[in-house]
Amino acid sequence: MKQSLVVVAGLVSTSSAIQTKAAPDVFGANGRDYLNTDPRVDLARIGISISEKGHGKKCKEGDWTTVHWVGFLKDGREVTNSRSEGLGYPKTFSLGTHDVFQCWELALTKLKQGAKARVSCPYDLAWGNAFTWAPLGGAPIPLHSDVDFDLEVVECNRTPVWTK
Repeated sequence: MKQSLVVVAGLVSTSSAIQTKAAPDVFGANGRDYLNTDPRVDLARIGISISEKGHGKKCKEGDWTTVHWVGFLKDGREVTNSRSEGLGYPKTFSLGTHDVFQCWELALTKLKQGAKARVSCPYDLAWGNAFTWAPLGGAPIPLHSDVDFDLEVVECNRTPVWTK
């Protein structure tokens, strides 16, 4: 511990430099293989458990991202699944343009291409308090429902190339 002597306006004071060592996860454990070092409150409310880390750089806002997903309510009911809906294709979108749930927008910037993760989303960062029919099963999703998504980052950090 370093000590220093400070003289201010004739007063003498000693001070000690105190070093604290805190865990890198500023808001406590946020899931397996993920440490939250981001001070944003919304990100602190999301749980991310990474089952496959992926490779390369983390996905970044402004670039194209392609994701497969399965969504579950907290009672275990599957309510959405990219492979079972429509033609079974993943969703491609520009990350950061609010084309997907806010929870995804935040969590995907912490993942890499090829990553697989369970993302726990509070209701207001997913469907909110809107009356919504589940894409699978046809039952309504209860208002204020928290939801877990199994996300698979098929591709990210791709800048579209426009050809003529």
